Amino acid sequence: MEEYIVLDIESPNTLTRSISSIGIVRVKNDKQIDAIYSLINPDDFFEPEIISLTGISPEMVKNAPKFNEFWSNIEDLLLNYPIIGHNINYDLTVISRTLERYGIKVPTFEYIC
Repeated sequence: MEEYIVLDIESPNTLTRSISSIGIVRVKNDKQIDAIYSLINPDDFFEPEIISLTGISPEMVKNAPKFNEFWSNIEDLLLNYPIIGHNINYDLTVISRTLERYGIKVPTFEYIC
């Protein structure tokens, strides 16, 4: 595969409906050509176990953009390149449910797990 996206997200709880951070790496010809990372204000509650697992707390994201505000920064990347990730179905499910929460149409993603 010549060009693709590697994606990873963190969620503040086990409800799979919100995002607390997102990381995207764009790879072309086996070389990283771009990377994006952002904390995201999930507009949702944090479970203590998840804070312990991810290291991301409500205080860390209180001034971060909400996903509906951040979506335009990454939409083209996620729609124009195949997405690769470990257990990527989970990440794409969380992204889809988060988009639904904000009333944004959920696109079809091309992906490989």
